Amino acid sequence: MRARGSVLVMVLLVATIFFLMGGAMLVGNSSSYRAAVLHAASTQARQFALSGLEDARVKLMKDQHFPPPGAVDQTVFGYAENVNDSDGKLVGRYEVRVDISRRPAPFQVIILESVGSAIVDGEVLARRRLTAELDAALTERGGSDPNPWLFEIVQFQDHGSLSRD
Repeated sequence: MRARGSVLVMVLLVATIFFLMGGAMLVGNSSSYRAAVLHAASTQARQFALSGLEDARVKLMKDQHFPPPGAVDQTVFGYAENVNDSDGKLVGRYEVRVDISRRPAPFQVIILESVGSAIVDGEVLARRRLTAELDAALTERGGSDPNPWLFEIVQFQDHGSLSRD
């Protein structure tokens, strides 16, 4: 009788150990999955931020009235765009800030800042901020020929992930 009782205790002990190991593996896999989702969302947020920079750069190139005139001394302009998938579901957003305070000589640059957000089921999973300086000189520096690099990026910085607040 005692042998059967001790076997039952051993079986229960082994089963408990396997159960705990299985639970630990599930927690580990869950953490790995969450980390992979957040990494993908951060990458997507960076792409949305890049889209914002490119959107502003193209608007500056194509539209001589961009940014729209505001107050006489207004040098900063901002706008935002939502990004939807093919079904119309919101998947991201970018917010762009155009700073033209350094457009006049001697600097002749326009500073763009873009914050991209990756959104899943209405929740912002990741945000990334990028800044770029665009060449705004109409002529080549030190010359009179038209500037072939007008509105091209001369400096770029990725500030990394932002808190989701």
